[in-house]
Amino acid sequence: MVLTLGGAFGVALVTAVFAAQGHIGTPAGFVAGFRPALALASGLAALGAASALAVGGRRATEPQAMPEASPAPSETATVAA
Repeated sequence: MVLTLGGAFGVALVTAVFAAQGHIGTPAGFVAGFRPALALASGLAALGAASALAVGGRRATEPQAMPEASPAPSETATVAA
C-alpha cells in the first residue's frame, strides 16, 4: 500500500515540477521542464535507496535441521534362521 502511494506521490511531484518549469509546445520548453523534473525524480530515487539501506533488510535465518528419518522396514528386518 505504501509503495503504491509513494509511487503516485512521486509521479504527481514530477508532473507538477514539469508543468511549472516547461511545456510541450516547443522542444526548448519541453527540455526546460524535463531537466528539473528528472532531477527531482533522481533525488527521490536516491532518497528511497538511502532510506532502504538505513532500515536494513530481513535477516537470514539459519536453516532448521531436518529431523532424522526412521529407517525403512526392509533395513531393520532380520532373517530368522
